Amino acid sequence: MKREIMYLVPILVMISVISLMGTLLSTGVPTTPYMTITVLTPQNRTVVNAYVQVFALLPPGHKRSLVEVWNGTTNWLGQAYVPLSNIAPIAREWVEEGFGNAGVGLEVVVTYVNGTTLYSRFYFITYNPKDLLNTASLAMPFLNYRTISIRLERLGTININNGITLNIPTSPGPLGCPFCQWNLVWSMQTNTTYIPLIFAVDQYTSNTNFVGNVGAGVTQSTTLYFYASVATETTELIYEISGQSFYQSFSYSYNYTGDGFGYEWSIAAVYVQGTLGMAEFVNSCNSNYHAYETYVQSANLNALYTTHKVGTQYVSNALNTLNQYVGIVTVPFDEFDLSSAGQAYEYSYLYMQEYLQDYPFLYAIPVGAIIDLLEPQLIPFSLGIETSLFAEVQTQSTSVTYSLIAIINNQNMFDYGDLLGIGANVQYQYNGQTFYPVLSGFYVEPPGSYSASTNIVA
Repeated sequence: MKREIMYLVPILVMISVISLMGTLLSTGVPTTPYMTITVLTPQNRTVVNAYVQVFALLPPGHKRSLVEVWNGTTNWLGQAYVPLSNIAPIAREWVEEGFGNAGVGLEVVVTYVNGTTLYSRFYFITYNPKDLLNTASLAMPFLNYRTISIRLERLGTININNGITLNIPTSPGPLGCPFCQWNLVWSMQTNTTYIPLIFAVDQYTSNTNFVGNVGAGVTQSTTLYFYASVATETTELIYEISGQSFYQSFSYSYNYTGDGFGYEWSIAAVYVQGTLGMAEFVNSCNSNYHAYETYVQSANLNALYTTHKVGTQYVSNALNTLNQYVGIVTVPFDEFDLSSAGQAYEYSYLYMQEYLQDYPFLYAIPVGAIIDLLEPQLIPFSLGIETSLFAEVQTQSTSVTYSLIAIINNQNMFDYGDLLGIGANVQYQYNGQTFYPVLSGFYVEPPGSYSASTNIVA
């Protein structure tokens, strides 16, 4: 009897494994390593037959910004499965370009039709190219690399009886179901350019009694996360932060880069080099529905550059363009009061977050305005929309002085003034919150109290 049971156990195990494999195959799970995308309603219920498109951001050297690598629909569990083999060729290019250990962008676009109501969501995530390639090469069946949950948002209405040709996804895609996809109209990636991480604009240029500087440096390690922004245009224009487009970690024993401002230079900044991306989509079921997006596509955080090397045009052009098309408001952060010669004032940018409890991120980079400086003739849509697109930046650090502003009194005179943060007058949404982007820069200006024209961005 015992011998019969011993023979029976492996048979039962084999039957269970075969049964499990059959269940997995019936739900569309690939036999090779994959990524799971779960689609939810605004009420967090799973969605069957939602249409999923996956776009991979391309490394530097490409003129295009992104390319579609997979599309399909969610199963009865509300899940779609993206084989890592579809992403691997792009991941391999990132590794070859030296970004194997960075977090590079992957955009997931989800669409669902319920009657005449259209739901959709643009969602950015990042993956580590080396890690993804290692996982993709594993000979382990039904290996889930990671799971991403995306919650749909109501976009608008469509009329499916008005001659609209609905799309059939590549895989798996049951027949007879309506699928509205987002067609990529165009995308572009800039050549390697300078991206300002922090800047200061001196409004005291006629006063030679003090000098100031901005700086950046790391004592242990820092990770910078860059977030993409998307403007969705239907009957209204909605700006929102849609997830990470790129991140990189870096460490120094202590590598400080500073840049001064004063009578000669009215702007000081610290830059990194990187590429910026931009794209436009149109919905196949309603050609009046567009989506515009921009983001930091890549960045090399191992070197920092100053205004005296790069020039002031990136900051001055961005501020002028924002003033013209979006509008700038100032945020009172602090005052400096230097009563004696040699006295110094310092303000660490990391502490800005304490002032901005209502904001989801640390600061914003005006990516759209910088792209307009680089490639103004290539952008086919409104400059007002382009200028309103930012890349939010979040810093996670350990034992770090990442960025600061310092002002020093050179003479035995009383110097005082305002330190004003710079905000853009355009509303953004993220996780149910509405906020205004606060830029990575300050105005340094008199008088010794906040002026009546100063606005609190809230």
